[in-house]
Amino acid sequence: MQHVSIHFIKLSIKVNGRYYRDVLLMRELLPDICQLSEFYVFQQDSALMHRACETVDLFTKETPDFIRPTL
Repeated sequence: MQHVSIHFIKLSIKVNGRYYRDVLLMRELLPDICQLSEFYVFQQDSALMHRACETVDLFTKETPDFIRPTL
């Protein structure tokens, strides 16, 4: 049985767009998710870091069926 690790963020870390993309998504969450299955649903809310152009570009490149946010 495969598992996904729980990812904790240190209290001293400010989660901004760059940290969200570079660390949480690219180093931690997406590799774990992709290890489990080729098919997955990754849902975000409308937080600024989720709608940032850089984040949208990353998901467009890294995930095959990404649905772009609407404004």
